[in-house]
Amino acid sequence: NFEISRKMLDAGLFACLHKHHNIDELVEFYRQLMHIDYQYGDTYLKCLLAVGLKDNGIEKVREIKRQLGITVSVRLDVPNGYIPQIKQLVVDLRREFPDMIIFVGNVVTGDITEDLILNGADVAICGIGGGGQCITRRQTGVGRPQLSAVIECADAAHQVGGMVCA
Repeated sequence: NFEISRKMLDAGLFACLHKHHNIDELVEFYRQLMHIDYQYGDTYLKCLLAVGLKDNGIEKVREIKRQLGITVSVRLDVPNGYIPQIKQLVVDLRREFPDMIIFVGNVVTGDITEDLILNGADVAICGIGGGGQCITRRQTGVGRPQLSAVIECADAAHQVGGMVCA
């Protein structure tokens, strides 16, 4: 929510807003962030907006740009970064918003990490089925130990100038 996001940003951390906020709430929140003098630079860039494949998240990003003149950063909020539409969305977003910070995932292998970064992502989010709250492994039988995934993905990301978030 906005309150927790503000506390995280105050501490110099990244925050991520869920995709269910309406556009008026988002515009007002980002407007406030633009007018606060943070020691960490343009804080609105560190406040990611979650965007899915089937919601109107990209339209929200466009509307924030239209109203405020800023490009917000996004977290492509999908449980599986291996579906072809994700890579295409990264390509399309990078083309439309060249200054956008793009977090995308979830991935657990170096090859897809490298592919997503080379196609425009800044950060690959690592982890499928490794956490206590994640039901992917129980539902699908798919998952990988987190440390193994982070090591492989980080190595691949760093070789092509990207980063990972575990």
